Amino acid sequence: MVALRWYMIVVVAAACGCSTRATAPLAAALSRPPAPQVNLSRISGTHVIVPATTADYPPIALVDGITTVDEWRPGAGWELSFDGAFARDRYFDPDTDLTSSEPIEWEGLRREHRQGKEHAALAWILLELTRQRVVESVTVHSVDTVELPAARYGVRDVLVQYWDSATGRWLPVVLEDGETPTRHTVTANVLARLDIDFHPVRTDLVRIAIRWTNDAVKKRSFTVMGRREEYVEARVRITEVEVFGDREDDDVLADVVRQSIPDPQIPAEGDGAGPNESDAIMYTVLTYAEAYAAHDLTQLLATIAPDYMSEGEDADGLRERLARTFDEFPQFIFRVTDANIESQDGATAVVSARYWRQLNPLLARSTQGALTFALTKTGDKWTISEIHAHAR
Repeated sequence: MVALRWYMIVVVAAACGCSTRATAPLAAALSRPPAPQVNLSRISGTHVIVPATTADYPPIALVDGITTVDEWRPGAGWELSFDGAFARDRYFDPDTDLTSSEPIEWEGLRREHRQGKEHAALAWILLELTRQRVVESVTVHSVDTVELPAARYGVRDVLVQYWDSATGRWLPVVLEDGETPTRHTVTANVLARLDIDFHPVRTDLVRIAIRWTNDAVKKRSFTVMGRREEYVEARVRITEVEVFGDREDDDVLADVVRQSIPDPQIPAEGDGAGPNESDAIMYTVLTYAEAYAAHDLTQLLATIAPDYMSEGEDADGLRERLARTFDEFPQFIFRVTDANIESQDGATAVVSARYWRQLNPLLARSTQGALTFALTKTGDKWTISEIHAHAR
């Protein structure tokens, strides 16, 4: 068993994309095509950790690049048999379940049972990455042969989680539609290839919990002192797991962007709407987004105009409201994307963008929608005079 480590949290960074009349260096950096994903599970140094293994079906087969096999034979993939007490629709929260004290790799997936252990997953696969990376999708390849078709023998219910060092616990990923299912990320799957896309997270531990297979059966169930007990038999057969994320761009994006920004103090040439002016506008919006995501109230307020007024709230009101938000929700996640300069002249500009925010990573609720920034120029500095959010 590979020893696991404890980690410091890194908040998901905000990134903006923009389009302007001129192709400024900053605009080019922010609107570049998405970086191709890399299969983080196959990077040298990544560790695959499973609850049990056999010589015939070792976990190394999960990351050998072979996703499909014609016959389920030794070496084709990883296999694990399960036979025991099972709670299919439970997740044992360590904060509320006093019997759930487990090592990090088991946390939430089993607890002490009256006659041994009770499990909330048939099996799990934990990938320890080489370092903290931005992770945004997981693909699970089930057995799918003539004798063992995926629809009858493959993985059916899956829970994908990532380790959050700030809270010291496993958190479920947030799906692309903004939902955070806490027990099952995917249910009723009958396909050999299961693709799970979610909002990017920054972590170095990803756990894929298999909560049901298409051939799992209940051996027996009964009630003891008012408590339902079920016993299940199943066999997990997986040929490959893939964890995808951005290349090293995810770590150096902010530095690349800032190195690409011309000095905002240099006056723009021509009609005031040239590359330097567009960069200065986007510099202000990017700084606001980064400061919000980093809970940096001082840096954020530096982007706000003294005469800021938006929906009856002035600069002082904005400062007080954000101070309360940062204090009440110290681990919230905030992202800004798809920023565009809608209009600009020598003194004013309007920038539109999209946002996604989750105040409490432990809860499923999140908000997303459109943002509109109105900016004004005083001297050589662009500041934000209004912000309007439209949630959907």
